[in-house]
Amino acid sequence: MPVYAIVMWLSLMPLLVSANDVLNRTRYALFNGRQPAAPVRVLDALLIETDRVDGLPVVELSDIAWDQRNQLLYAVSDDGYLFTLALDIRSRRLLSARFLAGYRLRDKQGRRLTGDASDAEGLDIAGWNARGEPELLVSFEHGARIWRYSPAGRYLGKVRLPTPLRKKRGYRGANHMLEGVVSHPGFGVLTAAERPLRRDSKKVQSLYAMDGRQWRFKAWKRKKGAITSLEVLPDGNVLLLERAWKGVPAPVHIRLRKLWVMSKPEGGQVKANTLAVWNGGEGWRLDNFEGLAHYRDGLFLLVSDNNEALYQNTLLVLIEVNVE
Repeated sequence: MPVYAIVMWLSLMPLLVSANDVLNRTRYALFNGRQPAAPVRVLDALLIETDRVDGLPVVELSDIAWDQRNQLLYAVSDDGYLFTLALDIRSRRLLSARFLAGYRLRDKQGRRLTGDASDAEGLDIAGWNARGEPELLVSFEHGARIWRYSPAGRYLGKVRLPTPLRKKRGYRGANHMLEGVVSHPGFGVLTAAERPLRRDSKKVQSLYAMDGRQWRFKAWKRKKGAITSLEVLPDGNVLLLERAWKGVPAPVHIRLRKLWVMSKPEGGQVKANTLAVWNGGEGWRLDNFEGLAHYRDGLFLLVSDNNEALYQNTLLVLIEVNVE
């Protein structure tokens, strides 16, 4: 090896060793201009610049979950990686994010998930064990399933899905399966497919409980509109994160809706009120937002999946949701 190559390698070693210590503090202006009055307000946003954590690339983050008890954020990726982050949030400002650890999700036999089987899309916390460690719920898109995990990516068991969600042929495609999962204090584990099932109208979406209960509501009419994440609001109703792909010049549209699961259905459907629609052609510097987590009170966190594309970013955003 040439001398200059050895010198360059030695100069890079501290960076490689300290990859977990990158402090993400670069501000990102998600909206250019004054935000319109709305129940949802963007408070702060960070550009995630950490490259690797414990040898795992920080790419394609698909969902997040906030551990209130331990004050940690967990994130999963499309490649089957599980990351732990520490956040500095003060005075409704997202000041920094530091990656602490990275793990590969594993199957029942302890083998690393690979290929389509690793496509983790949803994440939430089901509870805590006697040691105060969270039990994580992870939903997968290919081979629709929900598995339980330790914070180190160790398989703990599976969640039995309701009948409509068990068969692959019931979905509109291999890439349109279980996109979000959330643990509800009254209804248990809830999940939703990215798009309506084949047996249903394309105009009607559904939220499913594991005991067979189902909440039907209007699907987003926009082309390629899809559910990307779920979270529980302080009043027990559900916050939906949705994305629609459009053409140039504004390819991404993002919507947040309140799904009234705590109220009685009207005409077989529950209300789904639009709280915000962010249009890339109206001053929003959007990316592929796929992850949503409740931080506390009316504060929530969003994360974007950069699709491993040079022209996309991984963004972590703090928002405030004010709904009655």
